[in-house]
Order: sequence, then C-alpha cells, then structure tokens
Amino acid sequence: MTRTLPLVTLLALSSVGCLASASAPPLVLARDGASDYALVLGAQATEAERFAAEELALFLERGTGAELPVVSEPEFSGGRGIYVGQTVFAAKHGADAAGWGGEEWGLRAVDGNLVVTGGRPRGALYGVYELIERSGGVRFLDARTEHVPRLPAWTVPADLTVRGRPVFARREIGGSRGLPFDVRLRINSFANAWRQVGARYGYSIKYGSPYTTHAIPRYIKDFPDLFDQDAFFALNESGNRYRHQLCMSHPEVRQRVGIALRRYIEKDRQAIREAGTGEPFPTYYALVPDDGTAGKCVCDGCRALADAHGSYAAVVLDFANTVAADIERDYPDLVLATSAYTYYRDVPAGIRPRANVLVGIAQLGAEFNTAPARDTLRSMLHPLNAGPRAEWEGWSKISPRLGVHDYWGPWSQQAVWPYVNVRGTAETIAFYDRCGLTHFFVEAALSDHRYFSFPDLLYYVGARMLLDPRQPPEPLID
Repeated sequence: MTRTLPLVTLLALSSVGCLASASAPPLVLARDGASDYALVLGAQATEAERFAAEELALFLERGTGAELPVVSEPEFSGGRGIYVGQTVFAAKHGADAAGWGGEEWGLRAVDGNLVVTGGRPRGALYGVYELIERSGGVRFLDARTEHVPRLPAWTVPADLTVRGRPVFARREIGGSRGLPFDVRLRINSFANAWRQVGARYGYSIKYGSPYTTHAIPRYIKDFPDLFDQDAFFALNESGNRYRHQLCMSHPEVRQRVGIALRRYIEKDRQAIREAGTGEPFPTYYALVPDDGTAGKCVCDGCRALADAHGSYAAVVLDFANTVAADIERDYPDLVLATSAYTYYRDVPAGIRPRANVLVGIAQLGAEFNTAPARDTLRSMLHPLNAGPRAEWEGWSKISPRLGVHDYWGPWSQQAVWPYVNVRGTAETIAFYDRCGLTHFFVEAALSDHRYFSFPDLLYYVGARMLLDPRQPPEPLID
C-alpha cells in the first residue's frame, strides 16, 4: 500500500525550521509572572474549546506565574489575544477550521496575536497540547507526573504557522490511566471504544451497538425474532448447530443481519437525540464473529467460499462486504468492522474488503500455538515474527482500512518473568503505520492484573508513537 507522508510529520518538520530561523522578534506570551495577552474564545465555543482555554491558562500560569483572563470574542475589547478554537479572527486570517478534520489542529501567529484552532470536536484542544509541548516544554509522563519547566519567558516564533493531525485515527492503550491524563496524551478511545468521555474532552470514538468486538452473539441474543431457524446458525464438524454464531454464507442471514443493524443504528441515534448532549452519532459498527474457534461453520456454503479463496477469512469478509453494501444505501458514512483472527486470519485470494469495511487484525501470542506464531515480547521486525509480519503485509495489500487488536505481552502467562519491550513496541507501531493502519487498540496492555517492567514508560512511548509513528523513539525514552 502506498501512503503519503503524514500531515503531522510534514508540519512538524516545517515548524522546526520556523522555530530555528525566525528573524522577527518572537511573541512573548508571558514574562516574569505577567502577560499582555487574553485568551479569546469564539462566541459559539464548544465545551472542548472552553476546556482547551482552561488548559492553556493553567499551564501558562504554572510555567510562568502569569494569569491570563478568558474572554468571549464579542466581548474582547482589543489588545493582544490568543484565539482558542474557531473564532472570527482565525477565519479572517487564513485559519478557518470549520471544514477541518475532527482532530486537525493549527497554530498561527498573526500580527502579534496567536491563533490556536482546530476542527471539531477535538482539534483546538489538541492544538493547545501541541503548543504547550512545543513552546513550553511541558510533558505528561504518567498520571501522577507532569514536567512543567519554569520559564522566565514563554515565547513562540513571530512567523509560526503549523498545522497537523494525529496519524492514527483511533488510539487506545488498554488499561486507561484516567482523565485528563489520557486526553492530554491524545488517547481518543476508551474501554475498547465502548466508553464516551463527553463534550468537555471533545468526545471519544465510541462504537455503535451492540459492542465493539465479537458482536455476532449479541445480535442473536437481542433479536430472536430474526434468528429463529436452525439453518441460520453455524454448523460444526459434529453436525450440530452452534447457537452463538451465525452461518455467514446463508443469504437470508445476511439480509437479517442488515435488518438488525438498522435497528441498532436507529436505537443509538434516538438515544443520542433524546439525551441532547450533542454527542456525535457512532461511525463504526462491528460484525465480528464469536470468540474462539467453536463457531466455525462447515456447511457447504461456507466451505465453498473458503475453498474458492484459499482461506476461511473469505467467508467472514464476503459476509461483511454484503452487509456493508446493503447498509451503505441508507448510511453511506458508516464503517463496518470485522476481523482477521484465529481460524480466519490467512489472507484470502481474489476478494477485497469494501471501502466501508475495516479489518482488525488480531494475532494471539505464541503461547496459544496459533500459526503463524507471534512473539509478543519482540518487535514485529524480529526474525521470529517473520510469519506474522508477512500476514500483515498481505492484508495491507488488499485492505483500504486496517485496524489492530494488539497484545503487548503473553496473554495467558501474566506473571512468569519480568520483561521490557519498549523499543520493540515502538518499532511495531511504526511497522503498522507502513502497512496502512488507521485504528490501534491493544487489549488490557497495562492493566492491574498483569505485570510489566516500566509500564508507565511503555504507556507514554506508545501513546506518543500513536501520534507520529515515524518519529525516533529514543528521545521519548531518554
């Protein structure tokens, strides 16, 4: 898969030059506990933009001792301003973010003023964090440790113009460290994309009903009126029907899954409308089969699909493609998520995911004796991971959207030895980027019931690499 250089990387490079070569006197946002600036919000500022201004005021005060007032743009009487969020001033000076992506941010110095803007819902908030890290040296190292240098003067270049966005669209490390720390690291997905953090933090990626993974059993449970015939369920090798998984080649099953999914979509949207919070409608819905291998259907239809394409993944993918084509007629903005896991991991031949289908690759560790064996204690570039690496490269050639359900250690051996894989994890994240990954989730990576060496370092380096996987990890570690 051919990819363009990530926007955040391009602009990071250009801004370094800007920082180094600016000849005009810099903007002095604060000096010796005082400031000539006010923080200016748009008349229709969102909760996240208001929080962004609060965060900027907080760290300017902690870094310099200066307390900056926060005012609404219509009430601003003039003078120097740091315009936070979507404002009239920003729009008039080449930074109209109304059409930007939801996490895209921009920083621009204009005639002694500073614009910190971004798309909604999270762009301006991310712009603030970029600003305080770039110009203030602030670092969010763990949930209890923040590095905020005390500066005699907090300055930015007079010709600063930079715009960027995180490289990965979804960024979640299982074992959340809590808010606002995770938001400050730009983590945007929580509890396997099943928790919504709300307007203050710019919302988060949350899947639609019934759940984010292994969703098919929930379809069966929630809609017994639709899945009411024996032939609809997976047929196992013993000739019995497995009641937690559907036969994915059955034409009527596919039609009825489309009906069920429409019910979920409308139920979700109605609940959000009634809540009146402004929460975005879910964009992603899961069609992932049941966990494990018990639900593998061996009926004639499923066998024929698997044989025709050389992989059982074709059964899962053809099912997802058919439902996705059906749903796209009414909901063209939605993406349906399936997976490549256990018995359906092999890359199929002669079939590709549709543009509105996301394939999430889940490679269990070698302790599960699955093939090809994945050594989760080492980088994906290690020779021991040649097989899993080739699998990734194969999926990347046929998939317009790729996600990962990752593991950062031996899942079934939680406390057998201490180990450190910080550099290997960074290498693996960079490899995923080269394969075209957009959605990253690592399951229960650093949760309390597992044992790691330097877990907070791994969390920090991992989160930073998810923003820009092409940066070298050593400066983050050091």
